[in-house]
Amino acid sequence: MFGIPTSLSIRTRSVGPIFAPVTTVRKRRTKQRPNIGHAKTSGNMDKMKLGGGGRYEKLIGSLEKKGVREPRALAAYIGRKKLGKAKFQSLAAKGRRRAEREKANA
Repeated sequence: MFGIPTSLSIRTRSVGPIFAPVTTVRKRRTKQRPNIGHAKTSGNMDKMKLGGGGRYEKLIGSLEKKGVREPRALAAYIGRKKLGKAKFQSLAAKGRRRAEREKANA
């Protein structure tokens, strides 16, 4: 049998021949998420959109809880790694403009 000893080629396990791979199909487990309402109806979801500043602030809060020395700097580093320099800088500029607008209106 093409270079395979016959003693190996006829041995079988309970699941099939020795050379046949045993494959099992695993179901992907998904977390059950609580039903918190539709995203468009939630008032807080605007802040959680990219560029809204909510994700950044949430990350800063979680880093502060972990005891990071400079949570804002680490959050900026993570953002640059995730989004790239140009995209992150454009979002930062958008946030600065929004802060100026809110400061002027207050």
